[in-house]
Amino acid sequence: MTSLLPPNANARERAVEASINREVKTPLRELWNPDDCPESLLPWLAWGLSVDDWNPDWPVEVKRSVVRTAIQNHTIKGTRKSVEDAVKALGSQLILREWWQENPPLPAHTFRVIMSLSYLGDDKITGSLQKAVIKAIEQNKPVRSHYQVSLGINAARALRVYGFARPYLYKRIKVNATQ
Repeated sequence: MTSLLPPNANARERAVEASINREVKTPLRELWNPDDCPESLLPWLAWGLSVDDWNPDWPVEVKRSVVRTAIQNHTIKGTRKSVEDAVKALGSQLILREWWQENPPLPAHTFRVIMSLSYLGDDKITGSLQKAVIKAIEQNKPVRSHYQVSLGINAARALRVYGFARPYLYKRIKVNATQ
């Protein structure tokens, strides 16, 4: 006996049974690997790995990087390393100085973050990226800690323009101040 349906089953019931009985091959190894997972299924993989923050507008490589580091981030969550890794996964760099590393020391359980967003002329530093970085810090920092954020821009090509404009602006300000 190959069917569980009664002999008086209609054509619709037999069609449903036929569709259920077909063998569906599912490549589970590829679906659970962030490097091989199809882009359309990455949000589901992120959900399955309990990624804290997900933005569908991120580039594919950022999405894969966030999913790739999800398990490691959960094991070290609440530590300095988790904050650094979460921010690096978004494509930003940071300098993190804890309260005891400052001179004079800051209040206990505080830290200072200096973010460096790279700017190579063609790339845009968006407010959404800055918000994503701050949200990543907020989600990965120790709960008892408070922090301050400073934003730095690594302007590799733009330095030539600023190098020329700065003395001119300084001279203009100095001239106007003496009048």
